[in-house]
Amino acid sequence: MGASIISKLKPNYLNKSCVEDNILIIKPLKCLPQNNALLNLKRLKKKFENIFREKSSDYKDIISTLKCKDKSSILIITFDNLSDLKYLPNCDIDSLDIVYVDKSFNKLKEIAKTYKDKLKLSLVECCAQDLPFIDNEFDVIINIGSFNKYQNKTKAIKEMQRVAKDGAKILIADSLDKSSIKLFKSLKDAQIDIKDNKYLVNLGA
Repeated sequence: MGASIISKLKPNYLNKSCVEDNILIIKPLKCLPQNNALLNLKRLKKKFENIFREKSSDYKDIISTLKCKDKSSILIITFDNLSDLKYLPNCDIDSLDIVYVDKSFNKLKEIAKTYKDKLKLSLVECCAQDLPFIDNEFDVIINIGSFNKYQNKTKAIKEMQRVAKDGAKILIADSLDKSSIKLFKSLKDAQIDIKDNKYLVNLGA
């Protein structure tokens, strides 16, 4: 775990956190409940994502759209294939300060096991709709394949925008439902494209 992760936390979260297996745990989790229909489709969605991964070149095309400088601070919200970060253009992946968040402790342990010797990672158990970080902290925010799960998508976007630095890039990619597409189209700075059957949304500069 990167030593700088504590400095990224909002003061009111300092006394609500603990460390277990090199994972920073924020309690209590303030996750809004998932829609029951989404819960019922979870296994089907996972199967679809596996098929999508096999038919595409992973997320190379999506990741390569980002502008990133060496030593950038990156927030990753529930994106499994971190090896695809090597496709960040003109960027030394070893210099990046990467914070990975998920609400599943077991998922975070899997990420730690897979990438502990490959990336400089700080792992945080928290919710996308209630990020524990201070304002204006991250140069890049990546959210791929999980946006449709959020019960309050507007809150999730506002949280990402809050913790992003001025001019930071926020990338959201998912097979978005109609309500999500309508939400993004209402944002004046959202650039929406379609790649590999996924909506690719860029917020920020």
